[in-house]
Amino acid sequence: MRSRIPLAVAAVIATAASGLAVTTANAEAATEPINLAYYSRSNVVGNADDFYLKEVHESGAAADLTHLAYAFAEVELDNQDPAENGELCGTADWGDYNFVVPAEHSVDGVADQPGDRLAGQFHQLAKLKELHPDLKVTISLGGGGGVGGEGAGARFTAIAADPALRARFIEDCVDTFLRGDLPLRGDNLGHTRGGPGAAYGVFDGIDIDWEWSTPDNRDDYAALHTEFRAALDAYGAEVGRHFSLNTTFPGFVDLPATGVDYDVAEIFAAVDFATVQGYGLHAAWGPGNYQTNHQAQLFSPADDPAHPDWRSSAATAVTYLLAHGAPAEKIVLGVPAYAEGWTGVPGANLGLYQVGTGPAAGSDGHAELYDAIRDAPGAVYIDFQAVAAYKYDGDDWWSYDTPQTIAEKTRYALDNGLGGMMMWQLLGDRDNDLVGTIAAVQAAG
Repeated sequence: MRSRIPLAVAAVIATAASGLAVTTANAEAATEPINLAYYSRSNVVGNADDFYLKEVHESGAAADLTHLAYAFAEVELDNQDPAENGELCGTADWGDYNFVVPAEHSVDGVADQPGDRLAGQFHQLAKLKELHPDLKVTISLGGGGGVGGEGAGARFTAIAADPALRARFIEDCVDTFLRGDLPLRGDNLGHTRGGPGAAYGVFDGIDIDWEWSTPDNRDDYAALHTEFRAALDAYGAEVGRHFSLNTTFPGFVDLPATGVDYDVAEIFAAVDFATVQGYGLHAAWGPGNYQTNHQAQLFSPADDPAHPDWRSSAATAVTYLLAHGAPAEKIVLGVPAYAEGWTGVPGANLGLYQVGTGPAAGSDGHAELYDAIRDAPGAVYIDFQAVAAYKYDGDDWWSYDTPQTIAEKTRYALDNGLGGMMMWQLLGDRDNDLVGTIAAVQAAG
């Protein structure tokens, strides 16, 4: 049995025990390492536990981050006929810029005023950038939906397959988020917000989160990125600045059985960088998935019982991208600020690789935020071969990342010349445990 050590001991020996295998040549990063985290607009929904951007400032996360991705823009498609579609890429009907943030929740302690063309989250992003002028903010397009799913991924597929829709979608995104031309809307106090140029300067680039590319839309996926790059360059030349483009790959990008397929070389030629979602590899999705396993392992250990068609790790995803033409300095390694849980898990092997009775009860189905699992009962163990952590209380078994495993993954990224680190999402790291760890390791080199 490989070492699985309680947290109190692991913290002492983490540096000596890490022993991470580095298989790619070290590379000198052209710029400072990326430290990117997502912030979801759904973090503010009008309840007592709302997570405003003010907390991102006060926790220290905004000072530690190089990039913040605001998730998500609306990817809209009502009809395949371009003439019958309205805006294909837009904002939420409520929340993005048309609700008043009170002074106690505002980044600078000042409430949105009646004459402000921006209110809500977009105004808070602008204020956050005033306090942290080096912070880059991108708008993330899409979100989940899965391979062939009914969410944003399905709408991306339809839009990208039609050159006319694709061109209109790109134009809509540039107009709305980079030119900042927002529809006029009333806020919750009856004031009108938006208008031409109202959000100019809030966003520094575009993040494409199309989940996922398949053999059927592989060429369309690549074309969307190439054409987005051309549009961003054209608008950037017009206003005298660079707008970034980044995209995301799944942590199982190396597994054909999952149904994903990418033109890696063309995509990386178009983007400034791409993130690899080194998480979501295992979860209690259904009766066939009730065997516990690491949801965010950096490496797949020799005794990983997952079927070879479904056995992956963040490192194998990185290796796959490198082998298919991705420059190391454009690859950004993603980590989770949430846990995946199983319940009814037997105690053999400290619950690892054991078959439970179903998903553990989390705030999001079988998932729970990092902060909540950190503070929950149970013993924490570090699997150094996988570079993964888990918490087990004798019944519930949670797979997640801790500051110790995040530090090791950040060192892996540095040692392999990768572009940096990404985290989904800030709601799970309200005390800045994880983003702060990434920043500290990156600063130490």
